[in-house]
Amino acid sequence: MGKPAVVARPVDRLVVQQQRARGIAQAPPPQRVENQVVLAPILKKKKPGAKLWMRFDAAGKSEVLECDRNAILQRVSIPARDLRILGPVFSQSSHILARENAMVVNLEYIKTIITAEEVYLLDPNNPNVVPFAERLQQQLLLQNQIEKEGGMQAMVSEGLPEQLPFEFRVLEIALDVVCHYLETKVWELEHKARPALDQLTKMISTSNLELVRSVKSQLTRLTAHVQKVRDELVQLLDDDENMADLYLTRKLQQTQHMDSPLVTIISDDGGTASSIVSRKLVRLASLKGHGHSRRSTATHTVNSGLDVDELEMLLEAYFMQVDASLNKLSLVREYISDTEDYINIQLDYQRNQLFQFQIMLGASALSLSVGMAIVGPVSMNIHIPIYDYNNWFTPFVCSMVVVCISIFFSVIGYVRWKGLFE
Repeated sequence: MGKPAVVARPVDRLVVQQQRARGIAQAPPPQRVENQVVLAPILKKKKPGAKLWMRFDAAGKSEVLECDRNAILQRVSIPARDLRILGPVFSQSSHILARENAMVVNLEYIKTIITAEEVYLLDPNNPNVVPFAERLQQQLLLQNQIEKEGGMQAMVSEGLPEQLPFEFRVLEIALDVVCHYLETKVWELEHKARPALDQLTKMISTSNLELVRSVKSQLTRLTAHVQKVRDELVQLLDDDENMADLYLTRKLQQTQHMDSPLVTIISDDGGTASSIVSRKLVRLASLKGHGHSRRSTATHTVNSGLDVDELEMLLEAYFMQVDASLNKLSLVREYISDTEDYINIQLDYQRNQLFQFQIMLGASALSLSVGMAIVGPVSMNIHIPIYDYNNWFTPFVCSMVVVCISIFFSVIGYVRWKGLFE
């Protein structure tokens, strides 16, 4: 016997009709767009000790991972102590560290681990990190599209400079975002500091002094951040071996070809390379400045570790940008120092005026005290010979006034003679 047909019950039909009449419709399942930056609310509740990481590959595909300490160490193969650099203890420091198979980058709010093929970004839900993640994904997708369309082969065949390795493209985006962030902060500080200092020179008040104090605090913090980024770039530029260790793609290619030493890459004029990766290996293994091509093997790595011109030019460009921001902060600091000097001169002038007024009050008190000391004995109810003369009171008072005025001007003249008055 066949299975009986499923017949909808009248009660179910009535319920459906009532829901449609009330406008209650079942929401369609959420559609996930490919390569979309996924936010944390979509994920499940985090495990204890786990952190959110966003993973990007060379094709621009991204996914949000919830990994603990051991899981991320297995993925990137770095020492456990390097994760401390990405932690809250070193949140205000800047580091670009080269490891065997990865690069640890901690620049301001960007905390990432870069390998030759992948990028792991910490805390992707941070509002400051979201623009970096979106830009990184756009650049990787664009580069992947160009490579699929054969743009890289055309560039290689025409002899044009090839694109930077994957790790340097990521590092360039990180440096560009951080430098732009620091320049924005410097610009905001400049436009806040100058009006505040101009207002302080016009009127010294508690509110203006408090505003200048906040500007100086922001200047100190921002200068420390910019200085740390600058010092890290200087440290890398001064050490060629450290820069050579940052070439992760080169080391990966050398490792892969070391496993097959019998493979020989011919790049003569009459020969053809097997792939774009082989052409890159030939170019990296040979010295720059030689226009002709030559026969090379995969095991030939002479002087490849010292070929750091690409990275050096990249770091120098952003070093100049950071150094310009630091110079702007130095100008703001000098402007604040000049304003403080002007305020101190103005306060010294007012203080000198108060001292002069105090000297005048002291001279007046001295002259009046001398006059009262002379008039005091005369005012006693004791007979003295001066009482025997008629009309003695007026000449006596006038003489006392003259004595007091003489003492006052004598003190003022002495002070002027010493150069204490203007």
